[in-house]
Amino acid sequence: MHNRQCSAAAVNKNNNNEYSIPVKDAQYGRYVFSGEEFSRIMSKYENFTFKYRIQNALVSHSQKEGSKYLFYLYWNDSENHIHPLKVTFNCDDEMRPGYSRFLPATHAMSFYKDQFNYTLTPQQKIYSLQVDLITNVKMDFYDERLLMMWFTLDGVMGELSHIESGGGLSGTEVLRIFQYFGQFLRIRHMLICDNATIRSSQSNISIPLRLITAIADEKTWIEKHIPGMRLMEGNIPVGQLVSLNQNSMSRKKALCELQKLTLSDWQKMMSADQSEKLQILFDNYFSTDGSSRQSFPKLFSRKKNESEKHCSMENVTLQMLASAIYRESKESDGITGNLIILNELLCGNIDMEFGNIAIPMTSSDFWVKSKVKQLLWGSYVWKQMADMDNVRSSKNLNITGSMKL
Repeated sequence: MHNRQCSAAAVNKNNNNEYSIPVKDAQYGRYVFSGEEFSRIMSKYENFTFKYRIQNALVSHSQKEGSKYLFYLYWNDSENHIHPLKVTFNCDDEMRPGYSRFLPATHAMSFYKDQFNYTLTPQQKIYSLQVDLITNVKMDFYDERLLMMWFTLDGVMGELSHIESGGGLSGTEVLRIFQYFGQFLRIRHMLICDNATIRSSQSNISIPLRLITAIADEKTWIEKHIPGMRLMEGNIPVGQLVSLNQNSMSRKKALCELQKLTLSDWQKMMSADQSEKLQILFDNYFSTDGSSRQSFPKLFSRKKNESEKHCSMENVTLQMLASAIYRESKESDGITGNLIILNELLCGNIDMEFGNIAIPMTSSDFWVKSKVKQLLWGSYVWKQMADMDNVRSSKNLNITGSMKL
């Protein structure tokens, strides 16, 4: 049996063995649920129309505050730790600047019309759902936002506009929370911007996961953890003068070519300094004698397993190297020195702000950099397709009554 541990927030039970919430929020005492309890509520209405599900699962089990409805959810994570969450559903929100993670306000309306033949208007009414982690520091409770999504009143369009780890909840765990509600809402087209990064707690270094995980495991972090993901195709405006050209076939080709690239062929394209760094990465993971170069900080050396020994740069691919380095980074729960070096070798001379600056064709490793740029900025925006239509015919559901939203 696992021990149930709590996050930084206080988790208490009352005499009825029910979870309680901070005293300042005692007015919400009727609206506190475990994840299992609210799952049963959602499953009760899962086969009804979109608005009926919203009304009877979210609204009817929440405390009303103006146009917002609030309830508390005690989330049991994958390691059986409990985290108190505050869920806020807004039934009278509206489209406004900053609500899209990637689209500038001036392009949002035309984008949805061009891509989905769906009409959005300025200040259009929408729904939004926000999830905050309740954190307790010396009995001072505050909310730490984990995720926010918005969606149209008919359930056709939506976007995961904010997602962030925090308070002991990893980014992967927050994606589980997103899926928890997403499977109930079933938004037909849910857009997701894959700008997830690995950050260093000791520096301002951040490494985009969509590049490293794709080379190592063939899928980006978003693809691996959210089912039903598809790459958005075509030109996507991400700034006033910047558009990304996403094409799934071009991206797949670039990924395959990078994965199969041998370290010896890559080394031939490099400067002397880059070649030295690549050689040391190889020595740290694949060389027979297990030695590493003196010029490389000892911090970056590591013990190789048997499958990584007895290799040469002629038969070790970039995918093999990326996989070994990424696996080590996951085990250490952060950025390692080896990952920093690999990222520098891959991304040097590439504009990390939407790749809008051309890579010099005279660069000796132009071939590699052009493929890396395709992965970085050709897989930025994704869409999740609902497993089933939201808009069902109410004739078959025998529902009476009207919505009160």
